[in-house]
Amino acid sequence: MENRRVVVTGMGVVTPIGRTLESFWQNLVSGESGVDLITLFDASNFPVRFAAEVKEEDINAKNFSKEDDKSRYFCRATKFCIAAAKMAVEDSGITFLEISDRTGIFIGRERGQLDFDLVNGYILSAKDETKSELIGYNRLVALTQNLKHIFFRGLPSLGANYISGLVNAGGVVNTICGACASSVQSIGEAYRYLKRGRGNVALAGGADSQIHPFGIIGLHMLGALSPNNGDYKKASRPFDLNRDGFVVGEGSGMLILETLEHARKRDAEIYGELIGYGTSCDAFRITDEPEDARGAVASMENCLLDAKIRAEEVDYINAHGTSTRLNDKIETLAIKKVFKEKALGVPISSNKSMIGHLLPASGAVETIASLLTMRYNLIPPTINYQEKDPACDLDYVPNEAREAKVNIVMKNSFGFGGINASLLLRKL
Repeated sequence: MENRRVVVTGMGVVTPIGRTLESFWQNLVSGESGVDLITLFDASNFPVRFAAEVKEEDINAKNFSKEDDKSRYFCRATKFCIAAAKMAVEDSGITFLEISDRTGIFIGRERGQLDFDLVNGYILSAKDETKSELIGYNRLVALTQNLKHIFFRGLPSLGANYISGLVNAGGVVNTICGACASSVQSIGEAYRYLKRGRGNVALAGGADSQIHPFGIIGLHMLGALSPNNGDYKKASRPFDLNRDGFVVGEGSGMLILETLEHARKRDAEIYGELIGYGTSCDAFRITDEPEDARGAVASMENCLLDAKIRAEEVDYINAHGTSTRLNDKIETLAIKKVFKEKALGVPISSNKSMIGHLLPASGAVETIASLLTMRYNLIPPTINYQEKDPACDLDYVPNEAREAKVNIVMKNSFGFGGINASLLLRKL
């Protein structure tokens, strides 16, 4: 088995606080919140009426393609995915001239998205035309035959499949569904693919958009969302005593990974090196974490073991930090178990305090934030932190960015179903 070094040479983001690396980073370190009232549908009668939306509606999901525009087949998340991928490719300066089985695609996604208003409208109008109980079904079948894009928009794999054609990737093409850990697992699997000598280049990341009626009501019924409609700008408050749930966000983060040898041959700019990846499962409940934090601990320990470094060498932890009662408490406990006496001294922050929880996309966007943290030696804050929780007593870089020498970062993502993933990044 080969053991090649893997680096990041390109990045692209579509987020609630910026659609370029520059705007995303500036807003992140300035503590800007992307949370606002929902505009994508009428949420005025919903129990939760706010989210972190990507405000721009003109995400460019076509271009850099050899074929006609297929955007009518793309749901919102797929458009984000393709746009971020394009940015990452352009940022890397790499060119894909011919199909190569040495290029892979690894994208974290979950469910696709249906056109709820359109489908519901057809079903309701059918009821007005006849008393037949079957007409709603028949009308829906006719609609699907005429507008096949409804089927395609529900495919979580469509982004990876489409992008593989854009970059002529003839190697591994994977769509990884690991809930909120999806995109960190995707980056980790891309890292393994390159490290083991299976390829030279990989495009990895994730995308998601659940700001629609089913998404909001489903997450609310799980008890995951903050109900703070009265002060929604401060609703996402990771590790704070009064946290009461997360704020759902949307967007995408995509990265170009290369073997160090391949990157140096083309004199590529390097953001940092991937040196470790760990993953685990709680094997517990679907939405709860075990009180002993065993799954999160295993993920971080596996990551450190893979990187062959000690916990005390980590300069900063980019936390999962969802702002839910249980997650923040368990993540804090896991950090204490892994980092022991160093836990009190390592700075930790949660980007979700500003961008919300991007679900499968969150880990990729936060990995990009981690790489920029190393580049600028500036740690983004955890905003809305007001009152200390005795169960969350570590250094969460509250409210203001902090200058610090950051050479090694750990990125954690812990998802529904108990799926955990951690990455270690190092400055070159």
